Amino acid sequence: MRGKIVIISVLVVLGILMSSGLVAADSGGVPPPHADPTKIVPTDGAEPGHPFTIIDTGQRRLTDGCQAVFKLGGSETVVDLRTHKPYNTAKGIVPDVGGGDYTVFVRQADGTEFEIGLFTVTGEPVPMEPYVEPTVVQRNQYFTLTDPQGRMDPGDDLRLVPPNSGFDSGTVPDNLVISPDGTTATARIPQLIAPGEYTVEVREPGAPVPVFLPVPITIN
Repeated sequence: MRGKIVIISVLVVLGILMSSGLVAADSGGVPPPHADPTKIVPTDGAEPGHPFTIIDTGQRRLTDGCQAVFKLGGSETVVDLRTHKPYNTAKGIVPDVGGGDYTVFVRQADGTEFEIGLFTVTGEPVPMEPYVEPTVVQRNQYFTLTDPQGRMDPGDDLRLVPPNSGFDSGTVPDNLVISPDGTTATARIPQLIAPGEYTVEVREPGAPVPVFLPVPITIN
């Protein structure tokens, strides 16, 4: 009789633990594993034109109308995705871009994004063109012009040129600093400059042509 009482007591305790979640009913007392992480496969990358799959088993955010966004430097390439219920996988084709390690995001139909991770596009890298960040700035705000090819020199002339105007009519920004390796130029938008659309143009002192094509920027 005493043995039966002990067994019943143990069963009652186990039932309480299982109902409270302290012990998993189907895992021998081991907590259930975490949901599969969000990822993109193949994990070792692929060439342009080859298929890829995004997996989001845990949260199922790959709903209709979402896109994959491949970002590298200041450029991005958008790829439409094929989705289906229960929205835990989506398929696409690697875009026709140069080789490199791209950060991939999923852009949902409402414009929100979440990051998937790095994906290697195999093939010859394409020289990246200069870009400016942020692309929309306020007066007295700093901006950075980046040239991944490192074609700028610390002594170069940088100006903010309005539309349909020559380089000489451009405005020299405040506190200009060009990195020794020629990859970045950081400066502050002057307080008295008029708002509008401009281009950032860099020239060697006295040169008639820019070092590279002017880069657009908006000043508010």
